[in-house]
Amino acid sequence: LHLGEQSVTPGYLTGIKGFGVSGRKLYVLGTDNIVSCMETDRFGKDVLLDDKSIADELFGGMTSCEIKLFPGNILLFEGSDGKIVGNRLPYRFFPDRISGCVFYNKSRKAIFWNNAKIGIIDFSKQAVDPDSPFQKGPAFKWIYTGGKQIEQCFWVYAGSHVLFRDGNDIFLLDPETHARPRLVHVAFAKENSSIQYIEDTGRLYFIDRTSGRLESIEIVPERELIPKLFSD
Repeated sequence: LHLGEQSVTPGYLTGIKGFGVSGRKLYVLGTDNIVSCMETDRFGKDVLLDDKSIADELFGGMTSCEIKLFPGNILLFEGSDGKIVGNRLPYRFFPDRISGCVFYNKSRKAIFWNNAKIGIIDFSKQAVDPDSPFQKGPAFKWIYTGGKQIEQCFWVYAGSHVLFRDGNDIFLLDPETHARPRLVHVAFAKENSSIQYIEDTGRLYFIDRTSGRLESIEIVPERELIPKLFSD
């Protein structure tokens, strides 16, 4: 769709299961399960995965997907069935269905969630051990399992904490306390509404459950805020 000319180019890409865009690069998963990269004008095509047996094993059961691209050439293929495949070992990270994910560029960590759980992968820990018979890749770890209807997650405080909405409740989670997750209840949002966190300003925006008005809260007003909130 060309917004300036208000024109549509039909058949721009055919025979694909999904795609993703990064800058002027277009990443495509074909119905033949081959992964390729090209310029957005569809020239200069490079095949990223041409091993048919591996491609079929990873993507054979995926009918459609969204390709998400992150720094460090990390690709995540988020299937419409909630399954996620990555281009890093161990390729399949999750035993459960995943609803969404958010990557934090500076730490190269990603949060993943479904209705009940929040988990983290640290992609910065990818050192190859030449003495290991099998390369495992970064590990996935559930950091919170007490949710009921988790629908949105955000990295906050320079990627050290997670802000999330569970139904109408908004919480701040300290992911480093895995044994006993420490939560701060931030606010009540209006039913069936969404929230938005702006990292540049450190402010959370939401529709208040009682007043029905758009409200904002400064989540990170100063460096001392998080230690104060989570202090015993």
